[in-house]
Amino acid sequence: MDSLSPVSWIAMVLLGGGVGCLLRHLVYVFMERQARTTMPLATLAVNITGSFAIGLLFGAHQADAIGEIAVFLLAGGTCGAYTTFSSFCADEIRLMRSGRPLAALSVFILTIPGCIAAAGLGLAVARYFFG
Repeated sequence: MDSLSPVSWIAMVLLGGGVGCLLRHLVYVFMERQARTTMPLATLAVNITGSFAIGLLFGAHQADAIGEIAVFLLAGGTCGAYTTFSSFCADEIRLMRSGRPLAALSVFILTIPGCIAAAGLGLAVARYFFG
């Protein structure tokens, strides 16, 4: 952040956030048309793929393969807007209130360790490719 002015890094996050928000919406629309289930598969998909992407980006940045502008734009902006913890929480409450505690527990178990594992995998892939 030292080489970017505050206005520049805010602009990078906003620009990336717009892209991430649009990507998340497209994933939701696509998955809702394809999936015939009440399980929140789109939320799970964006959170896990976004976690992988952010791990990959941080790993690439640590290896000096991408600069801080890319980190602000892609990790802070795009991945930040693409992933959705608030939707995950709302889905958990909806499943519990609809009398589906097993489904809520399944989504919880898949999301939390799944996102951590995906971020770790992304970091490992970046280290493999970028040293």
